[in-house]
Amino acid sequence: MDINYPYIFPEEILSQNKFLSQNSIVSIEPIKHIPKIGLICGNIGPLDTRKRIKIPIWLGLILEKEEFCLLKNPSWFNLDWLEKKINKEKKNLALQSVPFNYLELSSIFISRKKEKIKFLLIKNSLIEELYAIRFTKIWSGMKKLQGKITAIKFDKIGSIELDSFKEILQAFLFLYFFT
Repeated sequence: MDINYPYIFPEEILSQNKFLSQNSIVSIEPIKHIPKIGLICGNIGPLDTRKRIKIPIWLGLILEKEEFCLLKNPSWFNLDWLEKKINKEKKNLALQSVPFNYLELSSIFISRKKEKIKFLLIKNSLIEELYAIRFTKIWSGMKKLQGKITAIKFDKIGSIELDSFKEILQAFLFLYFFT
């Protein structure tokens, strides 16, 4: 399932950010015994079927594909959390807290197709709506900037949102800083 977000950003930005986001930590539930795995970053395991463990998402995806574990969705990747976050974004002028790489991780979890298609489509739609609201807030805020500006601070902005506006911000700051 490909994700088409309503506000366009270059596909390579999403691809790069998805790649970088795969170092994020997620929970897995082993379904088979997994012996100790030696990695450059250190050892993981041995993994027991009776307890959850936190590992990088890239490793979880590999282990899940080989049917060694079940990758658990992040706590924020559920319909209730997404709907509440959308309502908070609509009610407040300021951006609300979201995981820094929420868009990239949601894309990864949706592409796994481990849920009923109905729920994946609803989650995808909610993620798109959340992104659209946040994009509009950021864009509206940028249009209000005036005068000589040397820096802009964004609280609670996601990585894809930041990357989407990076070139515009750089040009904007250059224009106001040097004029």
